[in-house]
Amino acid sequence: MNLVISIAACFLVFVGLLLFYIKYNQQIPYYRVNKNYCLRLLEHAIAGDLPISDWHFFIGMTVTHSEHLDELRQMCVDIDEQYVTGSHLVNSQACVLFSNEGKKVLRALLDEWKFKTDFEI
Repeated sequence: MNLVISIAACFLVFVGLLLFYIKYNQQIPYYRVNKNYCLRLLEHAIAGDLPISDWHFFIGMTVTHSEHLDELRQMCVDIDEQYVTGSHLVNSQACVLFSNEGKKVLRALLDEWKFKTDFEI
């Protein structure tokens, strides 16, 4: 009898969790980058006022809806590995700090992608 009660309780907990997930899944923020977002991200990185969390969130996720934007993200991962020297505070917020050469690479990347018209996502 205890076994049946335990199985029924587990089933009810499972159903409750499933209903909770279904109800609140629609309210979870959805993050989908586009070309304009990426260009603004690069501009802020060059200016030195890009928050670390925004940078790490961008380079840490895979862009599944656009091969081109994922290619740009992968280039930013390489830049992060080679040219990030630390962080600094801007308006009490930790921002990514790139070396001078890293800023040059970011500027070249921005100039290249600003005028790419072979895709519009």
